[in-house]
Amino acid sequence: MAVARLRLSHDNQYLFSVGDDGSLCIFETKELSSSKLKGRSERENAMAFAEEILVTKSDLEEKNQTMQELKAKVDELTLHNEYQLRLKDMNYKEKIQEVSDKFTSELTQDKQRCTDLQEDKREMEAEYDAKLSELEATHTHELDGIRDTYFAKIKAEVERYDALTQERDEENARWDEENQLLVESHTQFLAEMTSEYDRKVEGEQTKQTQLGGEKDEIVAEFEDNKTQIEEDADLEIEEVKAKYDAKFLDEREATLRLKGAKIDICENGIMKKKFTALQKDIEDQKEEIRSLQEKGKELYENIKGLEKDIQGHKKEIREREETIQDKEKRIYDLKKKNQELEKFKFVLDYKIKELKRQIEPRENEIADMKLQIEEMDQELEHYHKSNAALDLMIGELTLKMDGMQKDINHQSLEIKTMRQFIRQFQSDLHDSAQLLEKKKALKASVIALYKKYETGKIVTEVASDVDAQQEYNRQREYLEKEVESMKSKLVKGLKINHSEMMRLKRENAILTVQVNDLRREFHAVKSSQSEVNDLKNKHRDKRSMDEREMELRRESELQKAQIQQLKHQQASMLKALGGSSASGPPPRRAPSVATAKPKLLPMMGSHIDA
Repeated sequence: MAVARLRLSHDNQYLFSVGDDGSLCIFETKELSSSKLKGRSERENAMAFAEEILVTKSDLEEKNQTMQELKAKVDELTLHNEYQLRLKDMNYKEKIQEVSDKFTSELTQDKQRCTDLQEDKREMEAEYDAKLSELEATHTHELDGIRDTYFAKIKAEVERYDALTQERDEENARWDEENQLLVESHTQFLAEMTSEYDRKVEGEQTKQTQLGGEKDEIVAEFEDNKTQIEEDADLEIEEVKAKYDAKFLDEREATLRLKGAKIDICENGIMKKKFTALQKDIEDQKEEIRSLQEKGKELYENIKGLEKDIQGHKKEIREREETIQDKEKRIYDLKKKNQELEKFKFVLDYKIKELKRQIEPRENEIADMKLQIEEMDQELEHYHKSNAALDLMIGELTLKMDGMQKDINHQSLEIKTMRQFIRQFQSDLHDSAQLLEKKKALKASVIALYKKYETGKIVTEVASDVDAQQEYNRQREYLEKEVESMKSKLVKGLKINHSEMMRLKRENAILTVQVNDLRREFHAVKSSQSEVNDLKNKHRDKRSMDEREMELRRESELQKAQIQQLKHQQASMLKALGGSSASGPPPRRAPSVATAKPKLLPMMGSHIDA
């Protein structure tokens, strides 16, 4: 298979070759000389590294064929999408035309309806203008009567206001005395609470100072132990180095003496065995030293990590102490604010009680007013009914008066005719009286008068007509007086009811304003109560913060104990390391011991820096 990719490693040590079949070949490149490296670096700067992918002709043809097929599909999809878009455009145009026709017809109907409504509006405006003018005239007439009524009521209210003012002054004096007593008791309670919290704060401060001193002592002791351990380790390393250097020189001199003396073969074999044994012991000691050095490294790393943890905990403790100071300051401010709020709460509670005492009679008055309003509504309804009945009665009486007027006119005509009849009868009677001396003529004249006038019948009819007329006149006068009295009573009752309704409306408005004020004061008291509850919750949060602080202090103490334990382990390991080095056989070469010191010393230096 052909090579797909080539890649050189970042350090120019290996060349990697990859094929399409998944095979990987690694070639090791040799290091060139400085001149060659310089020339190659110049060439690399001149031309950058290229990444070409090697493909076969068959793969390229397959890719081209695939591209042609995809292009054909794209063209086909493009034509199909254009056709679908044209169809959608046609459908949308038809829908737009239908919607336009529909809304055009609706708009025409709405315009016609709007025109009709405007005409109705103009008619109603004209009608209501006429009604408004009538109402204004009625209102002007009623206003004159109400003004007189309210002048009398204002005078009564002024007298009532003077009485209430005197009562309020007495209540204020009593409240001032009670308030003074409450302020004195609250001041005494506040002084006791302040002294108690001051004692608690002083106790906490003394505890904090004591803990700070203990912390400083522990840190100083730790620094002394660390310095002493490092010095002991340096001295032991120097002693071990000097000891093994001396042993090495002695062994080398003994070896030279053995070579110069030419001892026999047996002794030489014994010395070789001894030398091999010593060499083996030296190797074992080297392995043990290496293991101890690794353990020492691990211990130093643990010490570094623990010291970092100590520094972090110290920093956290400082931050917590600053936070505690801020919290204490905040608590002190909140205590002051809480005390002020307690005072305000006490005053507000007292005000709430006073307002409740004031509200109760007002609520009773409101209930009484509602009952009075209901009774007056019933009276108004009764007056309306009686007014309607009186209107009907007035109509009937008007009809009766019209009938009676017609009767009066008819009676006046009859009176005129009767007067004419009487005058005619008087003239005939006077003519008959002239015939007193002639008896026959007088008798004939009287008979003729009787026949002509029928005197008895006329007299009875005239007498009965006179009595009926007198009764009619008497009843008419009585009914007219009754109608006038009913009208005057009705007008007076309407005026009284209207004035009473206006008074009740005004008092209802005043009571509504007072109730709204009391509600606002009640909401203010509730908000202050919620603030007091929030302050109590903050005090509970402060106690939880104190508990978390105590937990952190306990954790720091446990970590200090662990650090002390690790120090003891380190000291025991260093002692074991020194003892094993002193008891072992002398090494063959000194450089192995010399290399141990540079490995230990940097660790100690980093430990000291930390």
